[in-house]
Amino acid sequence: MKPIKTIKRKSSWGEALGEYFRDHGKAAFKAAKASMNTRTLMAAGYAAILFSATLLAFFFAKLALVPKLEALDSISLDRIQEKAEGELAEIAGIAKGFIAALIAVVIAASALWALLFGLIEGSLIRGFTGSDVPLKRYALLGLVWAPAWLAIFFLLIFGGRSETLLTGLIMLALAFIHFSTTVFCRFSATNRLRAIREGLAEGIRLHHYLLPYISLYFIYRLGKYLFDWALILSKAQPGIVLLGTGMVLMLLFIGFAQAFQINTLLQAKQAR
Repeated sequence: MKPIKTIKRKSSWGEALGEYFRDHGKAAFKAAKASMNTRTLMAAGYAAILFSATLLAFFFAKLALVPKLEALDSISLDRIQEKAEGELAEIAGIAKGFIAALIAVVIAASALWALLFGLIEGSLIRGFTGSDVPLKRYALLGLVWAPAWLAIFFLLIFGGRSETLLTGLIMLALAFIHFSTTVFCRFSATNRLRAIREGLAEGIRLHHYLLPYISLYFIYRLGKYLFDWALILSKAQPGIVLLGTGMVLMLLFIGFAQAFQINTLLQAKQAR
């Protein structure tokens, strides 16, 4: 007698969605719980260092370009057709000097920032994963990984449309943070540059990160609402103390978000 074949009933969209929220909701809760420790403070501290280094990079870049800018500003283009050949050569030399200085400063500042980012991200990932990959390897990874993103950043700054510039920069920053975590986590396990390709492939699996990112968005909105509400109740004018408090809270949120993202990635690896 032939065995009776059982036909598996296809799950409905509702059941599939419920299963998704059940499985990934548990993983997100575990990741959030694992992020509520001193590692969040460590991540916030690293974020503060990177933010300060970025501001310093802009400051020193501007300082290095000031003499060239002043020389460029001193050029008079009135009746330029009547200027002597020597004056035109001097104007061209000043313009070329400014362009060369601008390119050199951008390349030097970008390289230093990429190295620092690699060191900071590597230190953070090592703290979560216990990887023994040397920090200098993470610095070199940052030097390979970050320049492409910096190039996109400068393209948006100089070639983007003003009405969509802010949105573009926010989307670029979020994508950079997301894929940097997956790439550096993968690198902590392989210590090979193929981690870039594998980390990008891991980061594209957005279904692992959908719930955590939605949760982070609502946490941010709730925190901002409570902070604004506290300002209204206290009738305080924005000042240095309130600005400092807001910066500290923002850094803590960034630290928690970074820890949450790393723990989400580790939870996803354990589930596979």
